[in-house]
Amino acid sequence: MLKNILNTNILEDDYKFSSSGTYYAPPEGNRQSYIDYIESLPLNDEPEVFGMHQNTNINFQLQESDRIVTTILNIQPRMSTAAGGKSPDELIIEK
Repeated sequence: MLKNILNTNILEDDYKFSSSGTYYAPPEGNRQSYIDYIESLPLNDEPEVFGMHQNTNINFQLQESDRIVTTILNIQPRMSTAAGGKSPDELIIEK
């Protein structure tokens, strides 16, 4: 990854850090041109910024989804009814 950032080609105006062309050293300009470039960058870093394949993002999202579902299931009330007892849903319907 460092060879993409630390090399003499970086001095060329058309050098891109990523294959998509989104990340590059902006050309010399005034303060506003740098601000405009920074604001044009994606809010969420794509894996290509770190030299990774797009599939790493898919894997990360799957893991996050799994964690969310697991958390939701863990905070669900447990249903245990003794003989003749009412479930939480039945108690709410009565009220």
